[in-house]
Amino acid sequence: MRIAVFVDGENISAAHAEEIRKISQRFGQVDTCRVYGNLTMLPHWASCPGYRAVHSGVGKNATDILLTVDAMDFAFVRSYEGIVIASADRDFTHPVQRLREHGKFVLGLADSRASEMFRAACSTFHELKQTAEVTKKACETVGPQPKTLDEKVRSVISANSLNGRGMYLSRLATCMHKQHGVKIRNQPEKTWRAYLGKRPLQFELDPRGPEARVRFKPDGFKSGPASA
Repeated sequence: MRIAVFVDGENISAAHAEEIRKISQRFGQVDTCRVYGNLTMLPHWASCPGYRAVHSGVGKNATDILLTVDAMDFAFVRSYEGIVIASADRDFTHPVQRLREHGKFVLGLADSRASEMFRAACSTFHELKQTAEVTKKACETVGPQPKTLDEKVRSVISANSLNGRGMYLSRLATCMHKQHGVKIRNQPEKTWRAYLGKRPLQFELDPRGPEARVRFKPDGFKSGPASA
């Protein structure tokens, strides 16, 4: 079975690159292996051997749309029997269901964040391993180092944003500690939700829940962040 691998590079860490390829090869011949995203923010993925990096640009859902279009093209125009989608984004549930309806084998790969809907839609789903290397790369940022705490939070959100929709709030504490040595318990607010909630001009929070995300507001940083 010919297999094409499509990785959402804005959602899955490059530390999983080799693992994704090895799992995919169990099910057939991997003839295509692509990773999608804003490559200016994905230096690790851009240099991964064996992957063709596809720049999706910026904009809401840009990566999702381009990855989905190419997956459909390989399945129906180029007649690949197997499609691998590596992403924890539940928005891929519908494309996966359509592929399955047309008799295609779909392997889903993601970490523990993957929704039950996406897992169930796939022919087979494998959960990627969480390692220290994965955590380190997921928390790394590029570019000049920020100086204030608000700027540090913004840089981490920017580096880990899921298709322009922000990063999972549950991961913010780990990334802030790994990247900047910041522990929120040392701040007056004690929790990241409380800290961000006091800064509505700089940050936007989802309601509480395991998939709650946080986004930064570019306009809120034009006159300088509020905290030092």
